[in-house]
Amino acid sequence: MRMTGAVITIGVLAAIASAMATVTNMVIKREFPPDIRRLKFDRTQDQSYRFGCYQLTANIFYYQSLILWAALVALVGIKVLGELG
Repeated sequence: MRMTGAVITIGVLAAIASAMATVTNMVIKREFPPDIRRLKFDRTQDQSYRFGCYQLTANIFYYQSLILWAALVALVGIKVLGELG
């Protein structure tokens, strides 16, 4: 079976999604230290909105990377089983 291009493409996309999730989490950590996140009543509406947007973006990239890594494992498994049989 010739699926090398699909495996490489999915692998690159999974790595990019994982990197974006990591970068987004680092931005959240830098912009909103733990003591600020605990005191929700002290934050302005704009800060709450930005924190929510950053969190949503991090979650989207995280779940997207999980799906892509699972697809990569499935493709590699199919490729290995196809070459064995």
